[in-house]
Amino acid sequence: MAEPHATAEPDVLAWDDGTPIDQAAAWPARAAVWRTTIVGGLYGGLPAPPTTLTSTLRSESRVARLPGMPILEVFRIACGGGEVCVPLVVHVVRPDVDHRVPVVLHGDGCWWPPAESTVHAALAAGVAVARFDRTDVADDPAAAPTTVADRRSGPLYDAHPGARFGAISAWAWAYHRCVDLIERHPALDVSRVAVTGFSRGAKTTLLAGATDDRIALTHDHASGAGGGALARVVGEGGESLAEVVARFPAWFGADAPAIANDLCAMPFDQHVLLALIAPRRLLMTYAAEDAWSNPAGARRAAEAARAVYRLLGAERALEFRLRSGGHGHTAADWSVLIEVMTGS
Repeated sequence: MAEPHATAEPDVLAWDDGTPIDQAAAWPARAAVWRTTIVGGLYGGLPAPPTTLTSTLRSESRVARLPGMPILEVFRIACGGGEVCVPLVVHVVRPDVDHRVPVVLHGDGCWWPPAESTVHAALAAGVAVARFDRTDVADDPAAAPTTVADRRSGPLYDAHPGARFGAISAWAWAYHRCVDLIERHPALDVSRVAVTGFSRGAKTTLLAGATDDRIALTHDHASGAGGGALARVVGEGGESLAEVVARFPAWFGADAPAIANDLCAMPFDQHVLLALIAPRRLLMTYAAEDAWSNPAGARRAAEAARAVYRLLGAERALEFRLRSGGHGHTAADWSVLIEVMTGS
């Protein structure tokens, strides 16, 4: 059973003075204010886009062991505009066809890759898979035991000394740079880009999707606190926002500890982040036995965000699915994403 919430989550379809929003035409203005409030408050804002971006094809080959011998390309992106250039390497596996194809973009290259059968299934459905390592731009203190938990480090911080954006913002920025690459790619369809990530990677995809309208489908898989789950509703065994911010402060903005420790005063909750993706597609997948990711709070956030999707005439674009099992990014989770992407 979910814990009682400190206060009800703020009405996403109301102004700060309580004035309701009942017309779709009024939502963009409210969304702009919400975006500034939650992105700046919890995540420390977004890094500035690069003033220059170059992409270089480093290698191109065939994957002979996969049916159809799909094309494997490796790109190097170089982002300028800061004190140093920020590099990023992107691997793209795509079907060998004569038309543009949709692409699923996966930033968890610092973890074990999806199974070969998963990549095959995506390609068979006509979907390219692009993959990169988000820690190329900003270190992850949760994955590097020698890194101090509150230290913000990595190439993007070297490019912007003294910046206080959190690592989740830095990683979302990296997703955006990969979308820049997709825009330039003659075989990839930038109008059909999906982003996916798992756990802290899904916190990242939600922020990336909420701040880049080019992303057509955002997949949140088990993001939990600071991602898709309400801070005010935490199921039994679930991680609270205060806990994740205390353990990994570098993931978030400098104001996050004060926000997380006073839920009564917090001017938003995570349903706001979900609503910022509307009317574009949002797929949320959680596991029933994965208590730590707080599926109860995620379901409640989806229900609250659905009001915006309904106002915009896109209620079916938000899906929440719960499977059995625990914390993991399984072939079944990938299968659901490909199913939603292709309408199969």
